[in-house]
Amino acid sequence: MLWWVLACNGPEPVSGPTCPPGDGEILRLETGEVGEDLDLMMRGTAGWVTLCLGPGSFPSNLEFNKTTEALPGQISWIGTEGSVITPELADSGAEPTPILLAMNQPLVFQGLRFEAPLDVYGSALTFRDVSFGNLALTAEDTSVLVARATESVDLEDLSISEVVVDNVVLYAEAPELRIDGLDFRDNRSVGGAHVQLTGATTIQGLVVEDTVALQNNPGSPLVSILGDGTVSDSALRWNQANGPALAASGRLDVDAVEIREHRSNWTGALTVYGSATLKGLTLHDNTSQEGALALYPLGPDSLVLVEDADLGIDEDENRPCDISIYGTCVLYDVAEVDSLLCDQTGCR
Repeated sequence: MLWWVLACNGPEPVSGPTCPPGDGEILRLETGEVGEDLDLMMRGTAGWVTLCLGPGSFPSNLEFNKTTEALPGQISWIGTEGSVITPELADSGAEPTPILLAMNQPLVFQGLRFEAPLDVYGSALTFRDVSFGNLALTAEDTSVLVARATESVDLEDLSISEVVVDNVVLYAEAPELRIDGLDFRDNRSVGGAHVQLTGATTIQGLVVEDTVALQNNPGSPLVSILGDGTVSDSALRWNQANGPALAASGRLDVDAVEIREHRSNWTGALTVYGSATLKGLTLHDNTSQEGALALYPLGPDSLVLVEDADLGIDEDENRPCDISIYGTCVLYDVAEVDSLLCDQTGCR
């Protein structure tokens, strides 16, 4: 009954209908108003708005922008099993444009499936038990999900699968990004990194599988952290890209991460551009040009500590490099690493 917890953070809801409403219905919890058109239910809203969606399909081409004023309260869209938001198209052959929701206040999305692209901006964003799928987007500037916030973005149990785009699939930007459960499978992209995270990022429970990123720009990773990052209990397996499976531009701390059978003709399966502590790594059967682990220390003080790493055993005499620094291989045929410290000059 999380919708009730969210609602109770704001004004007392009126007596009357309860969440979830009936099939195809939308209930505004604060007023008891019931409708069927998501865009109409959002028009003129301000302050605390909790929309509960029943089972059914809800077409939308919403463009809701109130960033010019600071508003109190919170906007929440709460679904139930079978609540699907779809694009409202002018004709059957048109490509969907992103649903736009931009507010200077927190926004919460829970229990929804989106079959339309979404572009959201707020002070803080929360996605909980939300999925995206059944999307083919050819516009070079359209992503499946763009989430930008002035304070934080929280992604909890987010799923993106079976989408085809010419751009980044998921773009999130905020001073703090927190991911607890991101399932990313069977996606195709030709325009850049699949997942781009800009800000101090904490990731737990990331799964990227059976995904192809045929980027025009060599070196673009499947998952890119632009900032300091912490990644734990995650797996990236059976993917193909023109760059690494995972890359971080700032400090990176890793604990229990598996990268397996990553196919790339550029950089390493895991690429680090600064200092890092890498614990419990599993890097198996990757064919990246610069090895399973590619290091680019940005200065003399950049240190990379590798502990308890399993780099696998490959009987092929032409196996790729295990660890490279600035594109030069420094370690071959290393099955296991207990403790290794690397800098600009090498590993020891």
